[in-house]
Amino acid sequence: MLAPPVISIDGAGHNHMKERETIRRRIRLIIACTFITAMTVSCHRSAFDLSGFIYPGNDSTMVPRIGAGEMISVPSGERLSRGYFSPRGQRLVVFFHGNGESMYHMEITGKKFYEAGYGILLAEYPGYGVSAQYEANEKNIYEDGDALIRHVQSSHSISPRDTVLFGYSLGTGVAVEMASRGLGSKMILIAPYTATYDVAAHYFIPGLPRMLINDIYETKNKAPSITMPVLIIHGKRDKTIPFRMSEELTPLFRDAVMIPVEDAGHEVIVRVTDGELWKAVSDFLAR
Repeated sequence: MLAPPVISIDGAGHNHMKERETIRRRIRLIIACTFITAMTVSCHRSAFDLSGFIYPGNDSTMVPRIGAGEMISVPSGERLSRGYFSPRGQRLVVFFHGNGESMYHMEITGKKFYEAGYGILLAEYPGYGVSAQYEANEKNIYEDGDALIRHVQSSHSISPRDTVLFGYSLGTGVAVEMASRGLGSKMILIAPYTATYDVAAHYFIPGLPRMLINDIYETKNKAPSITMPVLIIHGKRDKTIPFRMSEELTPLFRDAVMIPVEDAGHEVIVRVTDGELWKAVSDFLAR
């Protein structure tokens, strides 16, 4: 297989770019404040849990508008798993958004796939957006994503073979877990990370965050068992999730290709629906 090109794309991206950059700054501030508090209180996991830096949340209840889509609610334990579904044929793309966002932030990306002939499912996380009343944690997010996908696949006769899993930033860890459960046949990861404690160690003292974080999203340990084709896209100037994490993950998957974007940071997702990157995504989907 030929190595993918390094893509450099001009342009500011779509309308959510400035909002996403504001969110990134907010997350970095939360991380810094959390670390200072952790050091003040204790260095012991039993006294302080650093997991709070993972979920700054987003209480926006704005609803996407894609085709004839509508909000759906599915029982998930004691919660209602919520998302936005717009059907189109028998092919489905499931989107898991980034941290500090809500499913609404995936609207423009989702529209592009809808226009390409795919049904769209935008998953919301407990603790975010229209599900802000629920607790955000790794277990709950997995459970809600699983419930949404199985409901849509069952009620619309969509096979996992015709389902693509799409994750951005925090959502890449969710997409990988759904892949490990056999809920899709292809996966697109935008700015993925190896594990949350590795991201935390990038900001803090190496080794310390692992003792303090409960929600670990260990993509690097799940990757070797995932056989489906995987497309990884990461900006080389990413200051939120280091580009080197995609370099580490790519060979761990059995069938993965990575496209580095030379002049992009963490907001590389705004580039995915345009130009060379969209062509690369389309070619991947056509495999």
